[in-house]
Amino acid sequence: MSSKVNMLLDEYHNEETKARIYNDIKNSIVNWGLDLYVNSSGPLTSKLLETYDALAIIGPRKFRKEYDWKVEETRAVMDYVQEGGILLVTPSRADRIYK
Repeated sequence: MSSKVNMLLDEYHNEETKARIYNDIKNSIVNWGLDLYVNSSGPLTSKLLETYDALAIIGPRKFRKEYDWKVEETRAVMDYVQEGGILLVTPSRADRIYK
């Protein structure tokens, strides 16, 4: 059994993928010794999340209908955390708390 942490980075909901800070965060995760995997193809599901120890959502998109969080997706993330999964969420650089 591996002691490495498998982290899923959600790029499907992310608007920060071109920002330098985003790439710095990705590099830091790898340098910390975590195995980093990226989801950019679609919504999060319970089936997808069950493989990972941690989920990172960095700079989630706002007001983009095609990327809105669905009830089922939100439930999958809530269940994931309740079952012991680690969740890291950071706001977008464009969020008003950074201004």
